[in-house]
Amino acid sequence: MEELKSYVDLLFSHYRNTQRILELKEEVLNNLEAKVADLTAQGVEKEEAVRQAKASITSVDGLIDGNRLVYYNQYKMELTQIAVLYSVIAWILTLPLKIVDTGIWDNEVFLVLILAVGIWYLLQRGRKEPDYTERTSYVRLTRLRSQHKATWWLFVIIVVVMTGLTTAVQFGSDFWFSAPVVIDGPFQAGALVVRYLLPFCFLIIPLLYHAAIKLVSRYEVDDEDQDKE
Repeated sequence: MEELKSYVDLLFSHYRNTQRILELKEEVLNNLEAKVADLTAQGVEKEEAVRQAKASITSVDGLIDGNRLVYYNQYKMELTQIAVLYSVIAWILTLPLKIVDTGIWDNEVFLVLILAVGIWYLLQRGRKEPDYTERTSYVRLTRLRSQHKATWWLFVIIVVVMTGLTTAVQFGSDFWFSAPVVIDGPFQAGALVVRYLLPFCFLIIPLLYHAAIKLVSRYEVDDEDQDKE
C-alpha cells in the first residue's frame, strides 16, 4: 500500500538506508499492512484502518540499535553546564594570549560564548515542571560516537593547517631566501608562541562530544522507569 510505504519512509527519514534499516522498514511496513488487513476484516473502513495503523506507531527510534532513551532535558542541561565550564576554562587560558597579541580574537569569542551558553543554561535550570524535567527522548549514540571521531580528525587537521600557515607567514621568506630565522626579543617570541597555540582552542569541540557520550549512561531511562511510563 503506497500510503503506508510513504509513512514508513517518513518514519525512517532521519536514518541512512543501511541493510539493517532496510530490513526494519520492510518489517514495520509488513506489520502495518497486517494491522490494516486485520481491521478491515473486522469491518473497519479502509481509510480508518490505515489511520489507526499509522497511529499505532509514531516513532521507530526505539527499534534502532545504538539509540538510547534518556531524560533529555536533564541530559541537555548538564551538557550545557559542561559547555559553560569548558568555555570559561578556554577564556581564562586565552587571557595571556590576548595580552601578548592584541590581534587575537579567541578571548572575545569565548567570552561571548560564555554569555550565550550561560543564559541558555539558566533558562533551562529555571524550568522545574515535571513535564519538562521528566521528558524523555532518544539519543543516537552511534551517530554521536561517529561525530566524536570526526571532530578529533577535524581538530588534527585544523592544528596542522594553522601551524603550517603560521610557519609560512612568519618564516616563509626566511626559508625561501635561506636566511637565518631571527626573533627580536621575548615579546616577539611570546607573540609567535601564541600563534602556534591558537589552534588548540578548538579542542573544546571533541571534548564536548566526549562529555555528551559519557552523559548518556547517567541519564538513560532504565527498564523499570519505562514500564511505569
